Amino acid sequence: MNRAGKKEIQKSIVSLFLMPKINKEGTQMCKTRRIIAFLLAMLIAIPTISLSTVHAAEEGSDIIKITVVKGKDINDIKYDGRNVLHSSAWWYDEEGNKNPAFCVDPNKAGPGEYFAGKYDLNVAGAETNEKVAAIINNSIPYKTYQELGVNSEEEAYAATKAAIWCVIGVSNYTNKDAWDCPSNPNVKKLFDKLVDLALNNPEPVKAAVYGTIKVDEEPVEEENYFVQRFQVQETSNSGKKITKYKVELTGDYPVGTIITGEDGIEKTQFKGDETFAIRIPKTSVPVGGSVEANVKISANLYSNVILIGKPLNGLDGKVQDMEIGMPNQPITINAKMVIGVPDIPGNPGDGKLKVIKLDATDNATPLAGVTFDCYNAQGHLIDTGTTDESGIWEPNITESGTYTVVERSTNNRYQLTEPTTLVITVEPDQTATATFRDYPPHIVVTEKEDAETGEPIPGVQYEIMQIDGKGAWRATGKTDAEGKITWQDVPDGTYLVREVSTVEGYILDQTPQYVTVRNGQAAGLKFLNSKFPGLTITKIDQQTGEVITDPATFKVEQVDGSYTTTVTTENGVATLKNVPVGTYKITEVTAPEGYALGDCPQTVYLGKDKNIQVVMKNLKKPVLTIEKIDGQTGDPVPGTKFEIKKSDGTLIGTVTTGADGKVTIGMEGGELGYLDPDVYTVTEVFVPEPYVLTGEHQDIRLNAGDNKSLLFANLEMPSITVEKYDEETGEKLPGAQFAIYEQADTARPVVEGMTDENGKFSSGYIKPGTYVVKELNPPPGYMFSDKTSPDRVIVAKPGDGEIIVKVDNIKLPELTIKKIDSVTKEPIAGVVYEVKEVDDTSVQPTTATTDENGTIVIPGLKAGTYEITEISTPKPYILNSTPQRVKLEAGDQKTLMFENIKYPTLIIEKTDYTTNKGIPNTTFKIEHEEDDGAITTVGTFKTDENGRIKLPYVEPGWYIVTETIPAQGYQKPTNPVTRIYLNPGDNSYLKDDNIAGGGGTGGTGGGTTTEGIEITSGNDYEVVDGIVNYPLNSLVIKKADANTGEMLDGATFEVFRITGETSGQNGKLICTATTDNSGVIVITGLEAGAYAVRETKAPNNYIIAETDMQTVNMKADGTSVVEVVFRNYPYGSLLITKVDALTNKPLSNATFQVTTGDGTVVGNSNGMYTTNSNGEILIPNLKPDSYVVTETEAPEGYVKDTEPQTIQIGTDGGTYKVQFQNQPIGSLVILKKDADNGNPLSGAQFKVTTSKGAVVGTNNGIFTTDSNGSITISYLAKDSYIVEEVKAPDGYVLEEQSKTIALDYGKTYTLEFTNKKMTSLVIKKVDSISGEPLVGAKFAVEKQNGEHVGEYTTDNTGTILLPTLDPDWYVVRETKAPEGYILDETPKTVEVKTNVPTVVTFENKPLSGIKIVKTDSETGEPLEGVSFAIAKMNGEKIGTFKTDKEGMIYISDLEDGYYTVTETEGLENYHWDKEPKTVEVKSGKQTIVEVENQPYSGLVIEKTNSRTGDPIEGVEFLVTKFNGEQIGYYETDESGLIVIEGLEEGTYLVKETKEAKGYKLDSEAKEVEIKDGKRTTLKVENDPMSSVLIHKIDSVTGEGIPGVKFLLYDSDNEPIGQFETDDEGYIWIRKELPEGKYKLRELEPAEGYISDNSEKTFYVQKGRTTEIEWENTPEVGQIVITKRSSEFNELTGLPAGSPLSGAVFEIYNTTGNLVDKISSGSNGVAASKGLPVGVYTIKEVSAPRYYALNDKTLLAEIRHNGDIVRFEVLNSSISLNLTVQKKGPNAASPGQTIQYDIYEVQNGSSGTLENFYIHDRIPTDATRALKIVTGTYSERMYYKITYKTNYRDYRVLAENLLTKNSYEYSLHPNVLGLANGEYVTDVRLEFPKASPGFKMLENMSVFCQVMPNMPKDYRIVNRADVGGRYGNEWESAKTSWNTTVWTVNTPPVTLPKTGY
Repeated sequence: MNRAGKKEIQKSIVSLFLMPKINKEGTQMCKTRRIIAFLLAMLIAIPTISLSTVHAAEEGSDIIKITVVKGKDINDIKYDGRNVLHSSAWWYDEEGNKNPAFCVDPNKAGPGEYFAGKYDLNVAGAETNEKVAAIINNSIPYKTYQELGVNSEEEAYAATKAAIWCVIGVSNYTNKDAWDCPSNPNVKKLFDKLVDLALNNPEPVKAAVYGTIKVDEEPVEEENYFVQRFQVQETSNSGKKITKYKVELTGDYPVGTIITGEDGIEKTQFKGDETFAIRIPKTSVPVGGSVEANVKISANLYSNVILIGKPLNGLDGKVQDMEIGMPNQPITINAKMVIGVPDIPGNPGDGKLKVIKLDATDNATPLAGVTFDCYNAQGHLIDTGTTDESGIWEPNITESGTYTVVERSTNNRYQLTEPTTLVITVEPDQTATATFRDYPPHIVVTEKEDAETGEPIPGVQYEIMQIDGKGAWRATGKTDAEGKITWQDVPDGTYLVREVSTVEGYILDQTPQYVTVRNGQAAGLKFLNSKFPGLTITKIDQQTGEVITDPATFKVEQVDGSYTTTVTTENGVATLKNVPVGTYKITEVTAPEGYALGDCPQTVYLGKDKNIQVVMKNLKKPVLTIEKIDGQTGDPVPGTKFEIKKSDGTLIGTVTTGADGKVTIGMEGGELGYLDPDVYTVTEVFVPEPYVLTGEHQDIRLNAGDNKSLLFANLEMPSITVEKYDEETGEKLPGAQFAIYEQADTARPVVEGMTDENGKFSSGYIKPGTYVVKELNPPPGYMFSDKTSPDRVIVAKPGDGEIIVKVDNIKLPELTIKKIDSVTKEPIAGVVYEVKEVDDTSVQPTTATTDENGTIVIPGLKAGTYEITEISTPKPYILNSTPQRVKLEAGDQKTLMFENIKYPTLIIEKTDYTTNKGIPNTTFKIEHEEDDGAITTVGTFKTDENGRIKLPYVEPGWYIVTETIPAQGYQKPTNPVTRIYLNPGDNSYLKDDNIAGGGGTGGTGGGTTTEGIEITSGNDYEVVDGIVNYPLNSLVIKKADANTGEMLDGATFEVFRITGETSGQNGKLICTATTDNSGVIVITGLEAGAYAVRETKAPNNYIIAETDMQTVNMKADGTSVVEVVFRNYPYGSLLITKVDALTNKPLSNATFQVTTGDGTVVGNSNGMYTTNSNGEILIPNLKPDSYVVTETEAPEGYVKDTEPQTIQIGTDGGTYKVQFQNQPIGSLVILKKDADNGNPLSGAQFKVTTSKGAVVGTNNGIFTTDSNGSITISYLAKDSYIVEEVKAPDGYVLEEQSKTIALDYGKTYTLEFTNKKMTSLVIKKVDSISGEPLVGAKFAVEKQNGEHVGEYTTDNTGTILLPTLDPDWYVVRETKAPEGYILDETPKTVEVKTNVPTVVTFENKPLSGIKIVKTDSETGEPLEGVSFAIAKMNGEKIGTFKTDKEGMIYISDLEDGYYTVTETEGLENYHWDKEPKTVEVKSGKQTIVEVENQPYSGLVIEKTNSRTGDPIEGVEFLVTKFNGEQIGYYETDESGLIVIEGLEEGTYLVKETKEAKGYKLDSEAKEVEIKDGKRTTLKVENDPMSSVLIHKIDSVTGEGIPGVKFLLYDSDNEPIGQFETDDEGYIWIRKELPEGKYKLRELEPAEGYISDNSEKTFYVQKGRTTEIEWENTPEVGQIVITKRSSEFNELTGLPAGSPLSGAVFEIYNTTGNLVDKISSGSNGVAASKGLPVGVYTIKEVSAPRYYALNDKTLLAEIRHNGDIVRFEVLNSSISLNLTVQKKGPNAASPGQTIQYDIYEVQNGSSGTLENFYIHDRIPTDATRALKIVTGTYSERMYYKITYKTNYRDYRVLAENLLTKNSYEYSLHPNVLGLANGEYVTDVRLEFPKASPGFKMLENMSVFCQVMPNMPKDYRIVNRADVGGRYGNEWESAKTSWNTTVWTVNTPPVTLPKTGY
């Protein structure tokens, strides 16, 4: 059929090629026999698109090689408790991807056991075991370890490998339940899952078939192109996906042809589901002709392919076969676009297909009877047939195309061999060949040999069985005389071979071996047998090393429990023979007599044919000495009994101290026998009088070998004495009743009694404890003091002696009541008062009456509040019914004053208007107006001869006086009625001669008047008997002095008429008037109404009245006479005086500023005034006020008085005085002289400051000596001054000691300073070759005695100048060479002399060698830890080196020549630079090699709020490759960021998988492109949700409060819901609430908190979270601790009971959380913050300085809000004392070995010193260290030796050394492996601690050799020190020894001549 006529749709098909690209590193890509996995697929033909094809594997026997390497050890999962998996194995493909390789035969070595750690495999064929496929397909490499739920690839590997062994029956590891991983349950969980999948869901290996399908059936025209679109699709059902692909044009194609996307945009990279298009320009297609364009489609298919790897290089059968997982498979698809019909000459014929079957062993013998199937491209079976005798079958095909041939079965003599499927393309007119090969069954050979001799072992029986599930082949057999068994015709498969029985004398080899027969190949097996091992146990003393001859019994057992026996030593030795091979635990069952049982079993492996000796050590049983002393004197206390108990409470006996106060137990033949190692409790059960039995016990751990002591101290019993005294007078008080109780039992007193005549009461001796001293009754006339509690808590401790308790009483209060006349102030007798107690209503009131002195005295009242009420008073006084209250407290003597006034007297006077004389016989009716308005008639009365009526002592109030009958000859007035108001006392205190008044002369007042108004003066009216009769209807204005009452002239007033619409001065001005000398203005003619009177001008020297306006009413009846009185205070004056403070002489020109108390300046000159020649300032006319006077400038030569004075100007008009004194200024003279000759020195500079740091003078305190060496500073105030020399005269040494001098006023003082002439040291640094100076060299300078001077660096001239050194010997040591130079390690000793510069020169050789610099190619940052190999060009290796933290490597001392530098190990996340670099090294020069590493690419995910842009924390993202490979899950940090480093270049998908609280999930996957070495940022936003977030917090701590209930309402008060806070105090209401206003109310607080009943209003906005933070106040209390010294402290001098600062306490709640940390202050008090109600424990964690820690735990309970729980905690003092001594030879010669001994090292402290050390500093300026001998020490512990060199800091020389033994170690550089020129400078013994009494027993010695070049008389100084830490304090002691170098004059020796 002509292809142009076909109308079928054609697909391009590819069947998955099952081999990946292989890593080129160390491997070779070879051609292979390719294995094709077949899967049927649809094939649709399209005439214009050619088929893409995959050819069958080429014939031949080439192989593909990979290398498997050892990975990490895997111990996660075990079988029957044994680790059987050992290490992991991996291989790497060409792209560097890491893939697992799983072993299938554990009896052979894998990469981890093979000596090279790796070997090569031939990937020979596909794994067909569906169980294995199910396991590997569901594990790595096809899933990440994160997806599998484990923590690493190694954990996933372990679970997978174990699952494979379990399901295929490897080595009988088939018991699923025997596999376990207790340390990591996730590994066991994965193992179970994989096994279940294999057993229940086995998976056949699936292949994937991909091709292209046409989207456009025919090319279409679009603008200037012919276009055809294509898609890449899977045509099988494998489930495997292509995530992206690449399209490239191949071959010849028309000019202008392009590849585009569906949108026409040109590109070559496409997603897996994307459409691509081929576009051919129309101009490239000839008219009537045809063109075509071919493309190649490249993709990476992620598929589950599992292959079998066979070892190469002769290792097959000796090492493991491997299951190989290959996830990444490259595939290629071809497609074509054709325009027009190609000119094809003639129609070709159809092709043919030939199938050939051969023997695989010779590749030539044909195989008949083999059956095949043939399928076309559509997957249809078109033919089935069998090969003939020539091994050929030709299927019946009808046309050319692609066919699939499948081998279904082979003949009986052969086995089916991979590959069984080939895909073949048959071209027109061509014959295609498909060749298949099968292998025959094979033999398996097993050998048996002696493991030691290698001789064969006959008669051993074996079994072989098939275990791969593909068959059940099984056989048995015995080894022949040559130790061999041969099994014939073994089919392909995996087999287990195991030893069933062995011959006598040999150990049965129970480990089976595995062999795989595949493709006609099988490896030989070799088994080895060994003989049984033996064991010898030796028992020695651990401390002495001697053999223990007494018997000891041991239990010897295999760790798996299969073998157990016991043995007993004889003369210290026990022997076992012929025990099974295995690991044994040797446990001591019984120890030798007097020895403790060894508590550490030993484990030993007994191998085949081995005899092992084990040494078991014992320590002697412990010994304990108990000592009892007097706690105050230290004297021994004999006869004290102690009870000894073991840790389980078993009582082992009671012992008694002897005459020395001691008793020892645990000795041989002792009272209680031997002691076992244990924790013992020693309790004091009896103590002789007069000591207190405390019942104290001490716990002590006694370990084997211990000899320890316990010290107990007792004190005498205490007593309590109470002293009672008067609080005010101190008088001792008898008769007070006291009782003393134990605090725990306050119901029954211990002792009770009364204070004697001396005010004392004593308890006598009492047992120690806490007591309450309670005062039961105070002495008569006294009460309990409110200042002190009547109850005292006393802690009575042993040894306290007599404890004095002072208790004061205060007298009962006394009340005095006084009654006086309110006007005359005379006492009033006979007044009766009621006294009532307010606080206690049950007490009946009492009454009392004033005596003739008007007084009542009531003593002995109890404290309280009293109310005193007047109940009766004698006439003529008015009863004062207003009560008074008084509060009486203890000791009060208070007085209450009551005043009474007489009833008023009504006086009526009738006078003749003309004569002003009284008119007798005028009748008046008098009426009284009651308060309720009722009118009562008093009576009718007539005036007497004086015209007067007098009614004494009438009731106060209004009276109506009506003239009813005028006297004869007179007529009634127009208005005969007068109303008068009588106040209490009115007219009752007038003398009779002052009652009537007369007239006077008249006068006038000035001012403004109104018509009808008359203004007169007070002088116009006559005074009669002190009474002035002003005319009716008049307003009288009076002006008086406020102090004297004297009437004042010159005061001006304004009078205003007030209407209903006006007030005050806003009314109508009626008149203005001024007082004359009468001080009175009388205004008549005023209409009835209201008036305001205002003072507008005060009299001279008076202040206007404070009440400058008064209001009056004029009655309408015209009878009013209204008086208003204005009183004025006079101005005052201020006199300021200034005097000399010494002579009292007045001082002029002192300036002051005067202000009022509120800061307002006085006067017109900003408040400034200056004293006159009399030293005075007078300021008149000052208002009464507070004034502040401040001196602003002192007189010349005087010190300003800086203290302001305040003075109060009164209202009396007086002159007030203040006086200021000035001190005369002092001066200071500074002299500078030569220290040697006393000559004055100029040019010295001094800085002068006050003691407070203020500089003196105007030049920042700097003064310079003149030519006379002098400085004079005048005008210095009295103060202390500090004078410091800051610059010495040229050539002189600076005087560094400042001087302080106190200056008094008016005196001159002199200070003298001297300077020594300068001595100097000059250090020079030069290049040893060129002599050029070198900058940057560092030197350390110290005196020869070791005193450190300083560290210095050479400047640009290569010089260091030290100009001010004392004359002495100095050691100069170079510590750092200039860059590019070698350090000069030899120190130099020089003498510095006076006035002579000393110069010392050091030379440096330039470095010759290589310097490698490694940096990040992007940032330039140095890279640490990169390894480089250095080699000569001839291949000779110099070494491998790593870059330091500066990214550098220095290799010095290299020979001249060429070298290669190769990076051998890079860093994670960086590309290695593996290219070797050739460099040349020349002498004296440094060759620099700079190498950069490019970092792997990275991804940054940035998550923000879409509204605010704020970062969002806690958002989870899944990151995968574009092909679906999972990278991992990540979560954004607090900055909203995720940073992923080390990603490969490629396309990735990022998908949000979990949103943050309050945000909506963005589930759309984002695609990102990662470029190698670059960082890509992906920004993702989240929309916030509408929600409410409530956070309930503690107002003190800010922490969330759980369990608080809230009710939420809307704006209409409709409840929405009830909510409760979670464990963190949050409520998150996530429902979408409508926008608007809401209310929130707390329903119920959490326990321990105060309820908050307020209501909060908030608003909800769409898309936003409303956050509400609401505080609750906790119910809190406080813990207060007082810290005191329990005894006198010798270090601090503090007596017992002193408060201690610096103690630190930690407070924990019941959950164990630290809630507060407090420290005691100077008062010894440590107070906590407010703590919620609850129970707390308190621990002291740091003691005050020089005090021991009190380890007692305190328990405090805060029950109620406001509780304060108090404690007093005592600390005992410590003493710190260390000693050390050193000795050595006094003299030594060059080359001599000298020994330094350190001795008398002892901790004499009372406390344990932590981190104790003994340090010896080697005198490296003259010697080199040879060895150290450690000595022995009294306290048993382990310690270590460390040493320091001139190149490096401290390193460990030896550790785990026992203090009981002395050790010797070499310090020689060769023994220690030190570098050239490196030597030991310091050696140190480091102990964990040193307990009190720790001491050296045997001396420590350090041996050194004197260097041969030391000069005569050189002094060698060796120093040592010891130290330790107590708390935060370091205590140390130092010592040294001097040795002098001497030389012997030895004649030169002539050397014999040799042949050189």
